[in-house]
Amino acid sequence: MVDITLYGTPTYTYKYLKEMLVVKSGLVGIDITLNEVNDLDQILEQNISRVPTFQIGVEQKYITDESPNKFLQDLYQWVLEKENYENMMKIIVPIDYSDASMNALEYAIEYGRKIGAAIRVLHVYNPKPIQSSENLISPEFITEDVAREKFDKHISKLNDRNDSKHPLIEGQFEVGFAAEVIIEESNASNTLLIMSNSGASGIKKIFGSVSTKIANQASCPVIMIPTQGSYKPYRNIVYAGKNQELDLDLAKSAIKLIKNFEPNLHLVHVTNNSKYDIELIQDKWQENYNGGSVTSVTLEVNEVSGKINEYAQSKNAELIIIARENKSLLQTLFNKDMLKKIIIDANLPVLIISQPNH
Repeated sequence: MVDITLYGTPTYTYKYLKEMLVVKSGLVGIDITLNEVNDLDQILEQNISRVPTFQIGVEQKYITDESPNKFLQDLYQWVLEKENYENMMKIIVPIDYSDASMNALEYAIEYGRKIGAAIRVLHVYNPKPIQSSENLISPEFITEDVAREKFDKHISKLNDRNDSKHPLIEGQFEVGFAAEVIIEESNASNTLLIMSNSGASGIKKIFGSVSTKIANQASCPVIMIPTQGSYKPYRNIVYAGKNQELDLDLAKSAIKLIKNFEPNLHLVHVTNNSKYDIELIQDKWQENYNGGSVTSVTLEVNEVSGKINEYAQSKNAELIIIARENKSLLQTLFNKDMLKKIIIDANLPVLIISQPNH
């Protein structure tokens, strides 16, 4: 709960800022209590020099020469800070301006609305060498300043949508190598990564250079979105597991990410005759889940990727969840190459979830 005092008279700008701040904050689970002061004598008594002025505690913010939407973004960030931002659920969406990455952002916005999470768009600038006319290597034409300005304009454009259903979006511009920066950001608490399984070229082969590394090394859960994948509310979810200890351990953290959708959960044990008590796993998930039904099945197969995707399609699933141990590169069910194949072949989003640190 954030208590805000709003000084001013009910002009269009006053009403717009008030209503949008309350709505946008509510989308990420922040309740705001507004105390409005419209009496001129009271406003002068508090030494308020410009209106509308917003006050939290003894701190004040008022609109100057910027647009109402730009001021609204500043207000929103201020409220996030006051509401203990570190403990809030945050979705980080890396973008490179490709259609695929922008599609992943739209997916993240819809997902974030459902779970009440803040959305942060991350762009990593890395100057790439290009071939000059003299066959020499020269720095990329787009400088860091130009790239940063382009990114700032992009975030402003995203936030200029006067749609109460869309949360305000934070922007984060970093310089470095994309995979390393994204993996570093994944170390923050209460974080979820949502990103495309292909990049600016639109060719899935480049998946191996960035996305596979992130899927294998990110500390937080990651949802990989197919290039043409569109957001659909989760009604059926397939969880593929093989390691009994891991699947028992992941029940609570996996359910936390999907419980608001109340989907039917289909637990799939992919086996090559390893010891695994599927009924114990199902009981554990049912114990922690109050949504739809929880069913389980054992599949004895050699080709894991194709069978998981085939089974998910048969259940009309909107999401596949696969598990990863932090101590290794997917050595339980999915090695690095198998994970890559599953995500590339899937026609629906894949959530990679890590084993909690104890």
